[in-house]
Amino acid sequence: WEEAWLRQEIDGWACVGAVLPPLRGVSATGIRLPKIGEVVYQGLPLAGVMLSGKPPLVIPSPVTGVVVAVNEHLNERLDWLWSDPCGEGCVACVSVTRHEEIQQNCRPRRVLLVNAGPTAEEQAQKLTALGCQVQRVADRDALAAALADTQDRAVFLDAASFGDAGPALAAMINERAPSVRIVVVGAPAGAPEPAYRKHKIFYYAVEPFSDNEIAEILNAVFQTREVHPPKADRGGEPSEPISSIAITNRNGHKVQLLSAPGLLWRNEGLGCMITQRLLARMFPVVITPGEAYLTPGNILSTATTVDRLMVLLAKDSGLLPGSLVRNTKPDFGVEPGEAAGKVTTMAVQPDDLGGLACLDSRTLAALADHIVWDMASY
Repeated sequence: WEEAWLRQEIDGWACVGAVLPPLRGVSATGIRLPKIGEVVYQGLPLAGVMLSGKPPLVIPSPVTGVVVAVNEHLNERLDWLWSDPCGEGCVACVSVTRHEEIQQNCRPRRVLLVNAGPTAEEQAQKLTALGCQVQRVADRDALAAALADTQDRAVFLDAASFGDAGPALAAMINERAPSVRIVVVGAPAGAPEPAYRKHKIFYYAVEPFSDNEIAEILNAVFQTREVHPPKADRGGEPSEPISSIAITNRNGHKVQLLSAPGLLWRNEGLGCMITQRLLARMFPVVITPGEAYLTPGNILSTATTVDRLMVLLAKDSGLLPGSLVRNTKPDFGVEPGEAAGKVTTMAVQPDDLGGLACLDSRTLAALADHIVWDMASY
């Protein structure tokens, strides 16, 4: 969800939105905005842009918290999502409830703009409008000094302003900061692309600021490696279903995740992701194979044997696929008895097939992170 952005405000709120790539061959027809009071989760859907003839373009939330304000103007000015994504195109304001997630998972887009020509100011303004922190340098000495700090940075090198000297600057960047990704902003007046390709560059783009290609390039430059749902080699045999995963967390509490049939599998998808994350935290994990039938009596009976029972469901709540609704006071229509206050339901908006298997890998990864956080934190 590298396209998502946030701006922290002094009152603990965060303005949130996304820098979206330009639409090609399809038009945006509307937007599904969150509702005030709705809880959103980092990495899971915040909003969705409706597209003609295609599934919605999901805007993920960069934070976890409660929606306190929504930009209703986007219903009439959907174009702001592309023309001014970090300004008028802000989607919502969220009262953040897990500030540690911002420190752990969010990072600024830091750009070193190397441009000695008249377009430097315009390029810097456009990069800033797309949520970047921009430092400008205009000569070799200033570039050498700036390369002393390259953490989480990308370098945009303007070919036209340096002419034939541009490729030598790319070589110097690679020598002094080999991990930095270099984007060459090409132009007919600059050195030709093959001269830059002799050196390690991430992207060569001809006039990307003129057609909004720059938003797409930024998403690629700052994208981390995609997490694919793990799959084991089982020789063609189906994966084993999981009915529950149980741990004893650092607080000494016994926590169990009880799953509706067909949602968790031992060797792939969400079930495997949850298990791997729990093992990485050195929790003792007990996996129960098979499928559980989630009757109220079964759920409440299981809850009496643990300190906290989490129940994973696929439930149509009219939200975007992958959205999570967490309920700490579910009503099962019967007297809970000893299980009172012990059960939390985690209802996920299913995919088009009614399950979770077709959700994209980053949504599954975010779901796994939130489930593990709940299990570990109680």
